[in-house]
Amino acid sequence: MKDQIKFSELQIKENIIKKLKDEYKERIFIVSTDAIFLNKAKWADRVVNEIYNCDRHKMKEYAYHFSYIKFAKNEKNEVYGIVGGKSQFHWKYSSDIQFFDIEKCDNLKSRFMKKYNLQWDTAEIVILKNINDLNKREAFSNEMILQQTLFLLK
Repeated sequence: MKDQIKFSELQIKENIIKKLKDEYKERIFIVSTDAIFLNKAKWADRVVNEIYNCDRHKMKEYAYHFSYIKFAKNEKNEVYGIVGGKSQFHWKYSSDIQFFDIEKCDNLKSRFMKKYNLQWDTAEIVILKNINDLNKREAFSNEMILQQTLFLLK
């Protein structure tokens, strides 16, 4: 994990997606997040069905772990990878993916975004599906790889 990144290290969304598709092939999913603000549970239901081809409410005994990238855009609508994280889907947990209000937070991400006049690009995220969906450690490892190789914040 990088504690600090420079604006010049940020990578354009299209370049990130190309790199990831070249490296991880069918494990990369571009997921719309428009509905996440309306009903996060329904959003999670749709994403689980799309990625894992199953009903999230039938996942009683296990959780599917994954890593992801969130994006931010500048005043010119240039979109950059900004955050690499990990999460999970479970029958009673719709993941912890959210777009916090950078004006109300005081953390590394919000300070960086304020400094460079960036706003969340809430249209979509990239999900990197685990090889073993049930392996939490794999998601953690993938999160670290994404952060280090693509210069993303945690």
